[in-house]
Amino acid sequence: SKKKYDVGGNVVKVESTHSKGMRNNNPGNIWAIPSTLSYHGVIGTDSGSEHEEAFLIFDTMKHGLRAMAHNLRKNYNKKSIKEIVDKYSRTDRTAYKEYLADKMKTYNIKETDKLDLDNEVLLKDLMKNMISFETTPEEGKEISDSTILNAINMPKNMPDSRFQYPPIPKEKPKKMEGG
Repeated sequence: SKKKYDVGGNVVKVESTHSKGMRNNNPGNIWAIPSTLSYHGVIGTDSGSEHEEAFLIFDTMKHGLRAMAHNLRKNYNKKSIKEIVDKYSRTDRTAYKEYLADKMKTYNIKETDKLDLDNEVLLKDLMKNMISFETTPEEGKEISDSTILNAINMPKNMPDSRFQYPPIPKEKPKKMEGG
């Protein structure tokens, strides 16, 4: 079964009717990999099963959005929607590409056009549409444009997370004596 861990290695139980991305304050569903574990605001991961990756858990939605913006700018700037989805998503890539291409028509962007993610309005709209696909369209509407823009414009030099994965137990298990 899947478990969520806090910074101290304790198992955390979270109950919600929201999607995993919203419960984890990680609406971009950023995977827990060595290069993302130090993102500011990371407080844990939810462990993946053999068929699913573990995702980051952030302390606030703002930090999850900031990490998504940072991740997109760092790894996907000047890439096309096709290139972004091929690398970013492990779900139905065809549906994802069609969805984003349709949503980004306002910019007259085709699936193969390179995106300038230094343009914060373009980045905000891409994030909003990706969030609606990664979570649900209804949940995507819960996050305002101003919230996304505020997260995009948060300082870039914030301290790294202190989270370590896999979690380190608080104390070593005691040896069992006798029988």
